[in-house]
Amino acid sequence: ERFRMERNNIFHIINQTSRQISKSFNEQLVPKGLYMAQWAVIRYVKKNGPSSQKQMCDYLHVEAPTLTRTLNRMEELGLIQKTESLDRRAKIIRLTAQAEELFPKWEKEVEAFVKPVIGTLTDDELATTIHTLKKIVERLQ
Repeated sequence: ERFRMERNNIFHIINQTSRQISKSFNEQLVPKGLYMAQWAVIRYVKKNGPSSQKQMCDYLHVEAPTLTRTLNRMEELGLIQKTESLDRRAKIIRLTAQAEELFPKWEKEVEAFVKPVIGTLTDDELATTIHTLKKIVERLQ
């Protein structure tokens, strides 16, 4: 009975965890000029290079209008640049020199946010959590 209740609660727990992570991240990093949604874009482009909005939506699991708002704000802030691709309807998103310059500072700030939370987990707990969450995402796609 208890197992069934926990199984039914897992999506609620994951959702609450995700919301709390976003809230806490923004509380700590917005004063330093960075929102979680912006960090997700910056980290994605830094790792994968210039990318289309569709590629980012697919990877970040966000709707196009949501990402468009984030990208427009980031463009206003001088963090990204949109250029035309071969398909004129699609834009390629790349980081600006300003974002590239700020990346190491932001990466340290994110690490300072993550470390006290994740640092309480053993290597096995962290590996199991990552494996389990990836498995859930795969099943949902």
